[in-house]
Amino acid sequence: MKNLFLFAACLLIALSAVAQRTFYTSGKGTGEWSDAQSWVVSGEAGVPTAADHVVINHYLTHYATSGYTHRGNITVNTTGSYEIVSGFEQPADYVFAGQHFEVAGTLISTGDLTVRPAANGELQLLDGAFVVISRTLRLYTGAEVAIENGSCGALTVGHQVELYAGSRLCGAGKLTVYQGVKVWTDTGREIADAEAARTEAARRMCEGLKLFTDEIACEAGQPLVTGGLAQLSGVTMYPNPSTDGRVYVFAESLVAGESVRLSLRSQMGQEIEALAALADENGILDVTFDLHVSPGLYLMVIEGEDLVRTLPLVIK
Repeated sequence: MKNLFLFAACLLIALSAVAQRTFYTSGKGTGEWSDAQSWVVSGEAGVPTAADHVVINHYLTHYATSGYTHRGNITVNTTGSYEIVSGFEQPADYVFAGQHFEVAGTLISTGDLTVRPAANGELQLLDGAFVVISRTLRLYTGAEVAIENGSCGALTVGHQVELYAGSRLCGAGKLTVYQGVKVWTDTGREIADAEAARTEAARRMCEGLKLFTDEIACEAGQPLVTGGLAQLSGVTMYPNPSTDGRVYVFAESLVAGESVRLSLRSQMGQEIEALAALADENGILDVTFDLHVSPGLYLMVIEGEDLVRTLPLVIK
């Protein structure tokens, strides 16, 4: 029995040691999570497990096509760029279940981002962070997102924010969300009444934090309201990543003959290339955009007459 106890104790110590490893991006290799050359960990080779602490100081792509849950801490420094690429047809859910996810650089997620932290854990977006979540930002019970960046577009959510009971949105920054906020009660039921949902969402927001319907509303300083500015919906951009610089953009719900402008921008928002197009008689946009840029992470901005949508794009 004593030997069994000693064995169990040694096993726990060994598992704890593994869980406490810290991986740093090396700036070498392919810049992909699965490439051992992209990482440095105490001089060892390998890639991080879901329990490791990850420090991102360079550009890193994480292909989470079947979904992924990370239980260790994640730090994205000002020089780092962390892109989470989910499946195209059915974007996977990237779940953070650690104690601290701190972003001071760039975070791009092509699917959903769910925050399900351990005790006292949070997703913290520092001043200077640039975050785009293409689909849903989901905060489960006890989760907290602290937004300190006060710039419009610093945190953009392409679909919606879902707040479960006990979750909190804090900070003094700005959050841009395209399709509003869904709120759940303590009994697990969604608050269907729009006014009641807004009231409860405001209760779960720290004083000073502002939510906007889109970039236009954010620039104008208009707070989030139900039925606010129209949204550019039904947007598809593929392939993503693109291996030859060619992408196809499809959008619907436009006005027949409406002018649409597509612009490729750097992670800092600088315009690189642009293309003008027109919606057809059915209000549908179907266009090919041939890009002439180096491999990397970019933003595709699609602007109609009253509408705007920003999507992350990877060129390989």
